[in-house]
Amino acid sequence: MLMDMKKGKTMSKGARNELVGQIALRYAKASRKEKKEILDETVKDTGYNRKYLIHKLRLTAFSVSPTDIGGRRVKKSYRKNQRANGKRGRPRAYGKALQSSLASIWEMFDMMSSKRLIKLIRDNIADISSYALFHITPEIRQELISMSASTADRLLRPEREKMRMHGRSGTGSPGSSLNSMIPIRAYYTMQEREESGCFEIDTVVHCGYGPQAGALWTLTLTDVSNGFIFLRVLKAKTQRYVLKALDDIFMNAPYPIREVHMDNGSEFKNFGFLGWCRNHGIAYTRSRSYHKNDNCFVEAKNFTAVRSFVGYCRYDSDESYEAMEDLYWHLERLLNLYYPSVKLISKERIGVKTVKKYDEPRSPYERIMIDTSVAQCCKGRLSAEKEICPLIALKEAVNLRQKELLSTAAREGRIGSLRQVDD
Repeated sequence: MLMDMKKGKTMSKGARNELVGQIALRYAKASRKEKKEILDETVKDTGYNRKYLIHKLRLTAFSVSPTDIGGRRVKKSYRKNQRANGKRGRPRAYGKALQSSLASIWEMFDMMSSKRLIKLIRDNIADISSYALFHITPEIRQELISMSASTADRLLRPEREKMRMHGRSGTGSPGSSLNSMIPIRAYYTMQEREESGCFEIDTVVHCGYGPQAGALWTLTLTDVSNGFIFLRVLKAKTQRYVLKALDDIFMNAPYPIREVHMDNGSEFKNFGFLGWCRNHGIAYTRSRSYHKNDNCFVEAKNFTAVRSFVGYCRYDSDESYEAMEDLYWHLERLLNLYYPSVKLISKERIGVKTVKKYDEPRSPYERIMIDTSVAQCCKGRLSAEKEICPLIALKEAVNLRQKELLSTAAREGRIGSLRQVDD
């Protein structure tokens, strides 16, 4: 037997394992003071690191069969930190009932991110708790209020895996001789992002997998600062319908529109649109060619505010137009008054990683209320509108009108195509 002078070990590996096996159960049943004495003695005999020895003793004690010591049956209940299902770590704090309620809330409120969802729940817990389909007991209500966004992410992970969808945008960027007349804007400064009134504009086609001709379009206008959004239905992507929708938006905007930023689509890059902006005292800019991210704020809304509610079917009838128009009236108020969103504060590249920091989730309504550039009379109108538009009522109205809209979809859309294949 060789002596390890560095660690003071005087025992072979087999002898050390045998010694650990002999004292494992005695250590597991010992008091705190006795465990300290056992560890001191064993560390001195074996030369093991103290933390490693504790780990080895616990594993050895748990693996001993019930009749290893003197033929007597030994209970293993001393392993207090051992989970019933064999997993290590803290026990689960939230039960299946809470997970089911959270999944129902998440699904009803359009599967938004957990940070936004927790903010929505906390701000509107009274309305949400009163909704019978969520099955919220007083205990679940308290757990929902105290739950963190990361916990909600873990609980909702199985539900998110079931729903993944990709589609086409149906937007184009044709060239034009008007490029030299329209200033280019590639980004907004931090100061411009804090003042309401700068909007980005875009269109989305609802043609399914068929041709764009004859299909309905959605005009989307969103504020860079607070995320306030306007949605209008277009019968075609032409100057006539775009300007008609803009007139309606301008008349109903709760605060002044100072600037409109567009992509290079032909529905905006025309003399009619430029003349409309000049007549209303609105500045206008455009994105760089082939730089889709120059219009990133409204591009993000094309999915979260349009595709996720309207889908990818083909809509080309008068019935679809009326149903979509009715849907957007309620959807605008739901998104603007209640649905929280986050804003990017900073972005830093560290090696191969890009670290992004976001502010606290707030609804566009909340952001407008704290914006000093918006007049008090505008804030008062929004507050009055929120009083007459409760959250649950708006969401149920949106759900109902989504079903009505889907019933008017043409068979050439995505759902119709899948049914034809199945047949």
